[in-house]
Amino acid sequence: MPALYELKSGRVTLLLVPFVAIRYDILDRAAKLGLKIVQWSPGLVSEDIIGAHILLVAVENLDGGHFRHIFSELLFRKDGNSLIARVFFDEGPHTILGYWDFRPSFP
Repeated sequence: MPALYELKSGRVTLLLVPFVAIRYDILDRAAKLGLKIVQWSPGLVSEDIIGAHILLVAVENLDGGHFRHIFSELLFRKDGNSLIARVFFDEGPHTILGYWDFRPSFP
């Protein structure tokens, strides 16, 4: 897991996943490795994410403006230090990006 490289940096790996089954697998693997993982939900604030190794975002939970706001807060901090180490898209979106009606959450 890439988040292992950021254990002491205080930065988070943003992981976008398309399917519930993949999300559960990642949660299980992260727990076995002792990683702190936060699942995105629309009411989350940036303080909830600080200290996490992974921010797990299910595509169907994206809520547009609020997610973009929190992502911007983490990426462009006033002190100049981004809390986002990297962004990963799990393999599923590569095959479904052309099918906009597959999920209503896709723009």
